[in-house]
Amino acid sequence: MYASLKFDRRQRELSVECYEYPRSAKIQIQLLRHNRIIDTIWLKSDNKYSWKVDEANIAAGDYHVKASIEDADLSVETEWQYVPVLELVDSHVEPNDEVRASLEALADIPVPSAMSPHGVLAYVRWESAKGTDDHDSRLNDIAALAASVDSELFDVASGPRLLRHDDVAECELDRTPAALTASMVISSSTPVGINAAEGAVGFGSGYVYQERNLKKGSSVVDALERNEHASSTCGSRLMSFCSGEFVACAVFPDGSVEFHSDYAGYGIWYEYHSNTLSIVASSFLLAVQIARLLGEDLNLNFDTIDADFTSLVQPFQQPLLDALEIQGFAIVRPDQVRLLDPKGGLGYSRSALGLDIDRPLSFTDARYNELLDAAAEEIKSNCAAILNDPDIREVRCDITGGLDSRVVLAGMLATADENLGKVSLFTARVDTNVSAEDERIASVISKECGVPFSRRGVTRVGPCSTTHLAQKQISSTYGSYWHRSHGHPLEPDPEVIYVGGAGLGNIARDYTTDAWGISQARVRSPAELTVTLAQTVFKWRGHATMKPAPTRGVLDVASRWEDVPGSMSQKASHIFNFFRARLHGGGRINATMGSWSATPAITRSLYKLRLMVGTLMTGPRVQLELCNRLAPNLASIPYDKASYNRAFSALFGSMRDSMTTDGRELEESRTVSAASTRWIACDVCEQFSPSRDRKSSENELIDLALGAISEMSKDVQLSDILQVAERWARNELGVRYGVDHSYGRTFVNKVLHLYAMWRMCGGTIANNMD
Repeated sequence: MYASLKFDRRQRELSVECYEYPRSAKIQIQLLRHNRIIDTIWLKSDNKYSWKVDEANIAAGDYHVKASIEDADLSVETEWQYVPVLELVDSHVEPNDEVRASLEALADIPVPSAMSPHGVLAYVRWESAKGTDDHDSRLNDIAALAASVDSELFDVASGPRLLRHDDVAECELDRTPAALTASMVISSSTPVGINAAEGAVGFGSGYVYQERNLKKGSSVVDALERNEHASSTCGSRLMSFCSGEFVACAVFPDGSVEFHSDYAGYGIWYEYHSNTLSIVASSFLLAVQIARLLGEDLNLNFDTIDADFTSLVQPFQQPLLDALEIQGFAIVRPDQVRLLDPKGGLGYSRSALGLDIDRPLSFTDARYNELLDAAAEEIKSNCAAILNDPDIREVRCDITGGLDSRVVLAGMLATADENLGKVSLFTARVDTNVSAEDERIASVISKECGVPFSRRGVTRVGPCSTTHLAQKQISSTYGSYWHRSHGHPLEPDPEVIYVGGAGLGNIARDYTTDAWGISQARVRSPAELTVTLAQTVFKWRGHATMKPAPTRGVLDVASRWEDVPGSMSQKASHIFNFFRARLHGGGRINATMGSWSATPAITRSLYKLRLMVGTLMTGPRVQLELCNRLAPNLASIPYDKASYNRAFSALFGSMRDSMTTDGRELEESRTVSAASTRWIACDVCEQFSPSRDRKSSENELIDLALGAISEMSKDVQLSDILQVAERWARNELGVRYGVDHSYGRTFVNKVLHLYAMWRMCGGTIANNMD
């Protein structure tokens, strides 16, 4: 038996329905608000029941149902649903003229320029009707877009040929009786030949670790190997096994194209396909702007937006959807390689990651230790690649009391390289008790390992208006990451790289078999699985959803459940870890905001290790063992969680818990760094003279978010989705959570991102200013 609870906003009705139980059974239904029983009813001949919310005096809040069969040891629980307060439509707080002017500035977001090593890259195949007057004009618009982001436009119909802004009419076209077809690449890097495919050329962006070398830009295509696994399900000619964060586009002499990324999929391809247009780009915003320039009609995808706003303030919760917030746009999953044939036909092939997911290794002690040894060597090799790069003068290791950053620093220490002097530590200052413990542990690590804290100053761009900072934020993180502050970006410094462990825990530790609590029982149908997934996903961290849980994301996972190999728990492990890690940060975002960061500890052997042991072992053991293999002295310094310390002691004996430090070196490094920090003027805000404090800037961001909600809520298709956002903004934002809190930052980012997308899709401010 399983049961499902739904809330109909328009009918103001909660409905429970039970499935797959003996029809002669008598079922007890308990409706609970949080953990308090509100109503108890019995079902006999019927399998469903409804409560009219207003008639039943059901207060606003989070509800779920427990259903149990009389005289049987069987009970189930539904997903949670949020019942909102009944509010008047005209309860919105209208934005004033200043806020309206700021919102207008967010109506058209520019694509950020290339910032090494992460460049601009997009493939475009466009078919226009023969005789269309604006064909050349639209191609000129694409060339102008390329120039605006420090990139060039290449005609790749028969080998890459550079097209200048004034000669796009010479683009070689596939001339059929009815249409003109252009095949183009926008790239900030020049194309290079691909060693593994004779006659093919490649365009690339990002960086790759390869045999203790760090390759950047189009040279990342050197990491592509000939596919030795070619088959009907794995039909790509090339394959990518290397770690890093890159995307690579391979164009073959016959006109076919393949789109690859690093092994773990940290480099992301965004795609859009219609009857006349195919776009595959390294940036969601770039893909959207290309589609607009080529005349595509853009509309919001309300399923994905609903899923986004279900996890309203949770910075790392994913909607479990490949589809993005604008219809027709999607992410190319990292277990796949996107293929285009010479005529523009679409196909997929399995990537190296996909093949490993399909064929997880069975667990043995010997294989476990072999993969641990291999992962340790790969981490050392990746760290050596960073340290050996002659362009990098300083490697700033983010260090906290946790595990992820510790593994990365261990890799740096294990290189035993003469370039180890490049390494310094960086620990962010945050006014919380947790941060104080991070600072104490970081100071101990610095003292015991002989690695100093960085004293290098930075150069910030600004000061900027709050509106311009919000515009930069949306531009650099468009549709891919919500958990960022609206601070002033840094001037690019190619000599400094930040290394850390962001996202490493998603791969090194399993979050499914125990913590997610997926049932071991047989799944009878996708609908039954959907309820289980909704319970699991949208109650992350033990909180209810704050709004009705959308079924689209979990149905998408449920529909592909049978295609995932393994038992029930193995399926859950693969899917949840895979999706949860997919969009977790990445250096590309930091690069567009002015700093370059990398995660050298994510490797193929580590991924294969997690796929093998994920259903058998949870918690930090893999990371503790890696850290101990790489740098035993570092591994034995206490962590910020007692569970980590207990696990280490169980594996390797007592920790070195008698070490002390006064933290003076950390404070001195911060003082020196702050003294050498400088500012350069922003091209847009040169005349801006701020006279406000930090609190005033936060209030302006809050006003922007509230104004955006007010305007979007007048759109009948968004009003229901945004109802919970209005409630949270009114009751929590600036009251309980400021913009400096992760919840506040996440909320403001989601709202302003959605506002920018809404405007791009034709949304307009009511009662426009004169």
